[in-house]
Amino acid sequence: MIDANEEKTPEQTMQEKHMEVKIEDLENEIKDVKSNSKMKTLILNRMNLSGALKNNMEKVGTESSVLTDDGLILGSKINWAEDSALREIVLQLEKNLTTI
Repeated sequence: MIDANEEKTPEQTMQEKHMEVKIEDLENEIKDVKSNSKMKTLILNRMNLSGALKNNMEKVGTESSVLTDDGLILGSKINWAEDSALREIVLQLEKNLTTI
């Protein structure tokens, strides 16, 4: 142990800085893992909810499922107009809705 009155050697200073950098890297890695875990949990919850809604709507009937598919697209807050596949789905849902 170094006495408070003694100065640190350059080697000791380098080791301390190296340890600080390692600690910071590990802390950042832990934050990333936590963030990824939360994101995966949210995605899993959304998938479960979507599956439950679809199953429920199949029981209720096709007219209601068109409305739910429409509400799911709007509720997802995805800009469907920018994605050509989603745009086609939304437009088809609109056509189906007007025929009901």
